[in-house]
Amino acid sequence: MESVGLPGGGALSPRMAYTATSFAEPPQWVFDDVLAPEQDVNVTPVRESAYPVERARFQRRVPDRIEHRLYEPVLRVLAGAGQAARRLAGGSVHLYLGYGFVGLVVLLLVLTVGW
Repeated sequence: MESVGLPGGGALSPRMAYTATSFAEPPQWVFDDVLAPEQDVNVTPVRESAYPVERARFQRRVPDRIEHRLYEPVLRVLAGAGQAARRLAGGSVHLYLGYGFVGLVVLLLVLTVGW
């Protein structure tokens, strides 16, 4: 069986295959301003000389903007409301019955005035 190649070229190798990066990189260029990816390049030179490189490491990370700008503030507000509600819990049954009575009176007032 003969391997299929490009017109005018040789056979395709595994290095010529399409990867996820080849599909994701063009849209990523378009959305770079929105996504604001963070890049980090660390180069460790050989001790004897500053030119030969012993090790190079490239790291690219795209932080989740929706989580940081939408979910975290909402969760902070809910956690604050939970802390405030925790102060209401004194452990007394009479206190809890009083909360229920006050809540019922407020609900009846809202329904009566609102209609």
